[in-house]
Amino acid sequence: MIRSAMKPFLFSAALALAGASVVAAQAAPKGAGHWEGTVQYGNPPLSFALEISKNAAGAWVGTFSVPGSTTTDVPLSNITVGDASISFSLNVGDVATFEGKFSTDGAGVTGSASNSQGSAGFDMKRTGDAHVNAPPPSSALPKEFEGRWDGAVEAGGNKLRIGMKLSTGADGKAAASLISIDQGGQEFPATTVTIDGKKINVELRAISGTYTGTLGDNGEIAGDWTQGGTKLALNLKKADKP
Repeated sequence: MIRSAMKPFLFSAALALAGASVVAAQAAPKGAGHWEGTVQYGNPPLSFALEISKNAAGAWVGTFSVPGSTTTDVPLSNITVGDASISFSLNVGDVATFEGKFSTDGAGVTGSASNSQGSAGFDMKRTGDAHVNAPPPSSALPKEFEGRWDGAVEAGGNKLRIGMKLSTGADGKAAASLISIDQGGQEFPATTVTIDGKKINVELRAISGTYTGTLGDNGEIAGDWTQGGTKLALNLKKADKP
């Protein structure tokens, strides 16, 4: 249930224009748009889709998806667009970095994608306008939520142990990761963490999962794990060790 459907190369956890589009591309900044591409790893290669645009403040934003998998709208980071090149990164348990060169018309990109496991070539084409589904900003992390939490979900008579780490990130906001203990300790980074009083919501776009819970007077978080339309009870207790 928790395992990502993506191929292992870029993601160790379990990563032709129509006439109307040409007009849109001329109006939009170079690099902006809906892009579809493949990483040349495996048979067949890994397909992906990107949404890249500038926000109201003029900063580049974007998301990454793998069609047919649980990886949807994972936010991009470190987006850099130049006259001849584009680069960006994403984190789905292992940080993957893409660096490529634009084609002469700016509608195509060819380059290399790499992470801790190695690198492979990729190419992509702009096929339309961008529709970026950016995540909401994370909240500050109250002290009582900080630390390592453990629990388990039960499905079909099987128990799957789950861990969750909650900490304050470099930006001063809450950060989290979910650990599938019984699936080799796979760890998935949270996309966003929002906290309102005693209520917590953790979204993990790398695996299309969401955890919602409430911190009780007993020091435990009572909540639910939702993934792929399935909701399972997941109550978390503070672990003795981080």
